Amino acid sequence: MTRAYAVVSAEVLQTECFGEKLVRCEVRVPGIEGTTQALNYVDLTGEVYAGDRVLMNTTAVDLGLGSGGFHFIMCGERMEGPLSEGPGHIMKLRYTPWQMRTLAIEEEASPHHSQLVDAESLDGMPVICIELHSQLLPVIAGIRSANSDLKITYVMTDGGSLPMQLSATVTQLKSADWLLATISAGNSFGGDWEAVNIYSALVAARRALGADVAVVGIGPGIVGTGTLWGHTGLQQAQVANAVVTLGGRGVLPVRVARDDSRDRHRGISHHSLTVLSRAVMGEVWVVMPRELSRRWHLWRQLLGEGICRRHLLVSERADEAIELLRRDSAWEQWRRLLRHMGRTFDQEPDFFLAACAAGRWAGTLVQKGGEG
Repeated sequence: MTRAYAVVSAEVLQTECFGEKLVRCEVRVPGIEGTTQALNYVDLTGEVYAGDRVLMNTTAVDLGLGSGGFHFIMCGERMEGPLSEGPGHIMKLRYTPWQMRTLAIEEEASPHHSQLVDAESLDGMPVICIELHSQLLPVIAGIRSANSDLKITYVMTDGGSLPMQLSATVTQLKSADWLLATISAGNSFGGDWEAVNIYSALVAARRALGADVAVVGIGPGIVGTGTLWGHTGLQQAQVANAVVTLGGRGVLPVRVARDDSRDRHRGISHHSLTVLSRAVMGEVWVVMPRELSRRWHLWRQLLGEGICRRHLLVSERADEAIELLRRDSAWEQWRRLLRHMGRTFDQEPDFFLAACAAGRWAGTLVQKGGEG
């Protein structure tokens, strides 16, 4: 019987820290010429060292996947301790060989439990619901271009990468002190705080951590099938519905592309149109960048799907967010991270401008308080 995944044995030659609790290993597979790279999540498999024998999942590379296209260490010679140590009783990756014990921000052992036990409202906090992880950086740049003093929390859902550590964007944002905190919700893990689901993560961001604005969406990686409903972009709607239920103000950046080879993503992506016309049940802010105000075909798409009748449609400037990144001392790092499906800002500016505009609008909503 053919397995759904491929596992090979390998020898670790050397290791290099690739991020927080994420190690890149150079490995050699017996019988195969040369060496290759594999990632090791210390929280899952413990430390690995040069000379260790490991088992490695090679499925994504074997399939030639762009998203998640890495080898991953599954286990090594030193798998002792990390899975059972530490506080908390909430398991993530439940009922798998890698289930781990975590301290959820809302459970009784958490120092924030008393703040969350009866909390049921976001008090109007703006929440930017992103579809793709590549929107995270431009959204936060947009928020900071409106007000650099706002406290921003990122909540990562479990629709893409499960380990927070895989995100180079989150690592850089934390290094720059552009994030108040991160929360990994559902079966995602590795944030500053863990949460059982999106609802409790949102309430925790507001009530326990004191965020002024939250950005919520999947980690690196997205699944799509070319069908109406078969894509992880629909999590954007699930988050927006949670925001509406909890009394927050949802802000959705549209996914815009000028040169995408796939017709369904050209202009405003069918992902955004489906989310806004069919899946979001309450009223949210839909933000278009002012720089694209003369792209009449984009507005016709929104009008044709009835989105203007269902939601609050606004335009907002995006250029100041891009200038904020360019003036920053870490511009070279930001420039490398401004990528969508392998395309840079210069190759696909509309995508990034749309995300910047949504972030800036959310920042202005904080200033408006309950008026927005």
